[in-house]
Amino acid sequence: MERLVELTGGFSGSDITALAKDAAMGPLRSLGERLLEIGVEDVRGIGMADFEKSLERIRPSVGEEGLKRFEEWAEKFGERV
Repeated sequence: MERLVELTGGFSGSDITALAKDAAMGPLRSLGERLLEIGVEDVRGIGMADFEKSLERIRPSVGEEGLKRFEEWAEKFGERV
């Protein structure tokens, strides 16, 4: 989990959701055509390698400047917890 946190610095909540959904497809993608022939119990679990592969496709949607501007706006107008 700590490694995943390091790899997703700058990701928004929406980016993390997209990453998790894409990684969840990893075990299914790895089966290819065999997916149609095996039972649910034979599908492997999601692993760190699935997240690493997904990180090749899923990137942060907001840049550093956008995050800075949001923080400034939230500081001025938003409710901070």
